[in-house]
Amino acid sequence: MKKLLILAPPLFLLAFLFFPSKKKNEILFQDEISSQSASIKKGKKTSVKKDAPVSETKPQASDKQKEVEAVLAATNLWDDLKSIDGLMEDRLDKARELLPPEEYEKLEKIIQENFSSAKFIESVKKHLSEKLTPEDIEDLKKLTEDPFLQRVWDLQTNSSSPEGLKEMAEFAKEYTPSPERDKLIQDYENQTQAANKMLDLNHALLKGIFVGASPVKIPPEELQDITSKITEKIRPSIESEVKLRFRYTYQDLSPEELKKLIQIDGHPALTKTENLVHEKLKELLHEGGMEMGKASKGRAN
Repeated sequence: MKKLLILAPPLFLLAFLFFPSKKKNEILFQDEISSQSASIKKGKKTSVKKDAPVSETKPQASDKQKEVEAVLAATNLWDDLKSIDGLMEDRLDKARELLPPEEYEKLEKIIQENFSSAKFIESVKKHLSEKLTPEDIEDLKKLTEDPFLQRVWDLQTNSSSPEGLKEMAEFAKEYTPSPERDKLIQDYENQTQAANKMLDLNHALLKGIFVGASPVKIPPEELQDITSKITEKIRPSIESEVKLRFRYTYQDLSPEELKKLIQIDGHPALTKTENLVHEKLKELLHEGGMEMGKASKGRAN
């Protein structure tokens, strides 16, 4: 089974975040799609606000929302979303070196308001509780009790940890191609559409930045054409990283287990849940991108 969310931290968002820097036309946050770039720095103070208890900042969750939260807690969905804060910290560290103080503070405020894990998690929970049926939730409950899937989730969680990212870099140097396993990994990537979904999220963010930064309304066809061409430039890097991540994460699964993984991935409840998560993340990234673009436009004016 794939993650309910194909958002491993090294691949997650901000492939392009245009923001004014001390250097003219600097692309401040161009993501190298490297496993090292999103490692959480131990011992550093984060600039991103920590999650506040839900009871202090949010209305009481509905019973259905609590049920959705509990079911998906058995997966690694919420942990994946929490990793956003570590990535944002990494980006802010880089920004601090390039931006004048007043611009850094502006960027920090935008990140805190639009790209915090607390906001993403609450939005996804609400969206899922509104769209999943009782039957969907019951199907998900049954799936989370499957020992094989629990093992897969553990493998995914470990591969996304700082230690896992370091090990993956070493794994890449020593990997010996295996035609049988490589074909199964490719079949799994085709099933999950992980690379395409990552590009789709980056595209949503980039479109928001362009809309926010433009002094005039950009015709939809022109906006789609411009942003698609830019996004496609990172396709080779993302496809390569997804393939490496799958090879590393599932290296201990037998060929038969890989086939089982591909089969389970097509379960209707899983497919519906991931599509809903993807839909909400695209919306959030587009909104955040617009705020980033507006800030950039304001400085240019």
